[in-house]
Amino acid sequence: MFGQDFGHRLRELRLAKGLTKEKFCEGDEVLSVRQLTRIETGKSQPKLETLEHLARRLNISLSELLGERAIGSKLPVEYCNLKYQLMHATSLDKPNNLMKLDEKLGKIIDIYYDDLPVDEQRVVDILQSKLYSYTSKTHQKFGMSILEKSLPSLCEKRVYGINDLLLIELYQISLGDGDSMRSDGFSEGTFYTICRNLINSYDNIPTEYLFLLRDALLMVPIVEYERKKFHLSEIAFNQLHRIMEETQDYQKKPILRMLEGQYLYVVKNDIFEAKKAYQEGIILARLLGDTSLADIMSEKMRDAMKE
Repeated sequence: MFGQDFGHRLRELRLAKGLTKEKFCEGDEVLSVRQLTRIETGKSQPKLETLEHLARRLNISLSELLGERAIGSKLPVEYCNLKYQLMHATSLDKPNNLMKLDEKLGKIIDIYYDDLPVDEQRVVDILQSKLYSYTSKTHQKFGMSILEKSLPSLCEKRVYGINDLLLIELYQISLGDGDSMRSDGFSEGTFYTICRNLINSYDNIPTEYLFLLRDALLMVPIVEYERKKFHLSEIAFNQLHRIMEETQDYQKKPILRMLEGQYLYVVKNDIFEAKKAYQEGIILARLLGDTSLADIMSEKMRDAMKE
């Protein structure tokens, strides 16, 4: 929703008031100079509270701050922010997180859903089925029916947009576990069509939504490792590093290093570099406070080195 265009507009409005970044953020406990810089360069997505705060600091209305973007989109700002937060949801297996996300989803459905365009209603349906796919077989089946209808058009495309990446999250859920990925029922044709399109989509995704492309690309080495067929993993690794550097979001870096460790061990037969990648991933997971992930990765390293 908000990228470089909004960032440029914010910067122009600030400069028109004769304010430097330091002056604009002086005595401000809500917004730091670093945060303002990331918003103005399109690298950070402002939440509704931040937008309202920016408008107050500039002494203008929220609609004036948003300019033509708000008018052109015809979508309520709060809806867009709630949708973004649902897109960015992680740790869906934790009850507390699910409860908070359920409240956001409920607000969208109760207040906005009936008045949304059909395409946006479809997005909400996808987000709903994704959110509950871990706890409800009914929603999982609903999500799979959406995917089944959309898969042919998904495979016909050459590059993907944001809504396509949401559909691919359903595709990832449909792949199931390692046994399913290795089964005869797995469609390599569909998988590689989607993966090549993902790799081609980098320039088509706004910076603030690259986390969706990142999560989709992680599927490439995961599936290829299970099937022991490696065609696109190295390309995916390079693009994943590029995304993380551009967004400065290293949340999935531990998983990336583990996947690289698997690849180095199986494909390159480089035990030293494989262990190094695994160990870096484990250390990063602990630094990020995810000790359970670190323990899982340690176990996977031991299992992989036995093979």
